[in-house]
Amino acid sequence: MKSRKAEDNVSSGDVIRVVRIRTEEITENGAVAYSTVYEDTEELYEGETETKTEGVEGEAKVTYTVTYADGEEENRVVKTKEVLKEAKSAVQKRSRTSSRMLPAHRPPLSIALRAPALHTMHRQAPSHPSALHRRSVMSP
Repeated sequence: MKSRKAEDNVSSGDVIRVVRIRTEEITENGAVAYSTVYEDTEELYEGETETKTEGVEGEAKVTYTVTYADGEEENRVVKTKEVLKEAKSAVQKRSRTSSRMLPAHRPPLSIALRAPALHTMHRQAPSHPSALHRRSVMSP
């Protein structure tokens, strides 16, 4: 189908499509994302990060001018934006690249426990075949 301008003449057999356009103002409350601020520190190993302060989203009231074509949203433009609650930035501590390096061998975080003494039963062959004696075996 060939597009024509409004001032063009209409010929026999042409198809005319009418698109209904309307605009509307809509106001919505929405979340405002928080940012993250980084603080360099020498307290952490290279590549490690630590959260110092959690971020908190803010809130804003936004008014849009919305354009619809045949009932379908075609365009949305921010007309006004009012911040109701400021967002609070997250603060992350991070290591400096030239600061503490991870040691080649870092000790494990688990605790080694010694097992209690194990008791085994064995037969004492020379004296009496059915006699059972208890012998303690200590684990290392």
